[in-house]
Amino acid sequence: MSGFWKRILWRSDRWLGANRATRYREGLCRYGFDDHIVILGGGEMLEELLEAVADRSDWAGKDVVVHSSLPAFQVRARLATRLSPEAGRLSVTVYHGDRTNEAELRSCRVEQASVLFIIGDNDENGHDAQNVQCWERIRSIRVASQQVAQCYLFLNTSATVSLFNMLPQEAHTSVETTIINRYESMVEQLLVGDNPLSAGHTLDRGLVTADADRYVHLVVAGMTEVGYAFATTAARLCHFPNFDETSPHPLRTKITLVDPAADVKMWQFRNTYPHLFALSHSHYMANENGWLQSRPDSSYGDFIDVEWEFVKGTLADDWVRALLVDYATDPGQVLSVALCGNLADDNFALSLHLPSQLYPMPVDSEEPSENDACQLTASPNIYVYQPNCGILPAMAQKEVVRLHNLIPFGCFGGNYDPLIVRPTAVAKRVNYLLQKENSGKQFVAMPTDASLLDALWQQLSLAEKISNIHTANSLYTTLRGMAMATSEALHPLDDPERLENLCRVEHSRWNVERLLVGYEAMTIAERDRLNSALASSDSDVRQEARTHTNRNTNQLFIFKDIAPYASLSESTKADIRTIARNLPLAALPYITTCDQ
Repeated sequence: MSGFWKRILWRSDRWLGANRATRYREGLCRYGFDDHIVILGGGEMLEELLEAVADRSDWAGKDVVVHSSLPAFQVRARLATRLSPEAGRLSVTVYHGDRTNEAELRSCRVEQASVLFIIGDNDENGHDAQNVQCWERIRSIRVASQQVAQCYLFLNTSATVSLFNMLPQEAHTSVETTIINRYESMVEQLLVGDNPLSAGHTLDRGLVTADADRYVHLVVAGMTEVGYAFATTAARLCHFPNFDETSPHPLRTKITLVDPAADVKMWQFRNTYPHLFALSHSHYMANENGWLQSRPDSSYGDFIDVEWEFVKGTLADDWVRALLVDYATDPGQVLSVALCGNLADDNFALSLHLPSQLYPMPVDSEEPSENDACQLTASPNIYVYQPNCGILPAMAQKEVVRLHNLIPFGCFGGNYDPLIVRPTAVAKRVNYLLQKENSGKQFVAMPTDASLLDALWQQLSLAEKISNIHTANSLYTTLRGMAMATSEALHPLDDPERLENLCRVEHSRWNVERLLVGYEAMTIAERDRLNSALASSDSDVRQEARTHTNRNTNQLFIFKDIAPYASLSESTKADIRTIARNLPLAALPYITTCDQ
């Protein structure tokens, strides 16, 4: 070969090498991965997600592809400085591109991936819409795939999640989707109480049992997306056996939302959940002169165990601070305060300057007495939203006894739940209890073959999956309220009185959960007419009533069983007893503690 051609080949090799290096640096190189993990988006939970991947033995050794619209070198720089040594040893490849583009998704080989996370990027317009579009295109690409991929779809707004509660059954079983409201997930890590990290952080703190003369009260400062997530999560979780709808003064969970624009935001919130507020007690206060009260529509009955307060003001207002003191000094309340403004510095400053009655009294001795420990337990939890870094409230909590009850959340280490598979695993067991063949059984043995649970799960609509996950998350609050230790969960509940109490608790929880996702109750008269028809001796009347019931439930989102437990038909009660009797079994082997 002549010297001329040698020089041309040498220069082209150098050019191709330089070009490839540039393409790699810009995240434009693509590789032929298989059975890998794809993370679509480089948002703020990326580092936590990779830490969780590194901790999962079943994901060990899998390649990870991160696909983001952010510059690839920026994503790599973040990961290089923030990941632990264990996560830093993961095989992570960063791609740059548009996650809603089909060609880009194919370049990530999503059809070959075994796990998919759709998290999105920071500060982007239409975050949820882009994530949903990405999810739809992945399902289209994988329509013929024989492999089932686990897909976690993260959404930021409750409105988008509400849409998924209305969707019919999934048509594609090759993508097993778990819908996650990012803010609700953030709050659930604090409030569910299914792991030692959240011990003492729950709203009830194990203090609201069947014989307790007290109720949970949550004050949310800031009607923001985080504040709404705190309120709705509390409404789903906080149902207790000391609620008696026949009492003249029933002990309901109380949720108070404080905001300077509460007069406007209250109606926005109420109109988001109109069927819940049609059946709920709610109160509005704009100054110290008193409350304006709203009572449930009498045609439906009065049986919801959650009530609401809306306060137009701030926690800096004297009259609002006086309200907080009243709440904190009331022995009938288990109080918590969530500071949910959008600005981390403002939330932290506010957490330091609440009325003194909201902080635990200092303990004189180095070894707290039993009374001292009880006083610390009774002090309100003060949750402090820190969207970037929670070091300041964490330091205050650790170093200053008076600030022992500050709990930062939403910071690094709180956006992605490392136990994210746990509620789905429990929900699959809950779903098994709901199968018709288990109705009326005293004891439902869980299958030893997980593939049966998976097959039943894949037959559900997204709405049914979300509902079962809510049930799974509520299990731990329910067991604490029933004062059931972990050892009792090894056996089905067979005490008749405790069983009926647990049935009432579970049905109260279900009522609120159905109303939150958009279902409507029937009036007492409509409900009685339909139940009579369903119990008729005339088969044609029964069939017509069943058709009417199915149409109401599936098309009109009207549910006749959103009602007091006492008014349910015996067949419905039998189904609830089966679920309640075996509900503790569903949490095993995932319960870590029920006693706090």
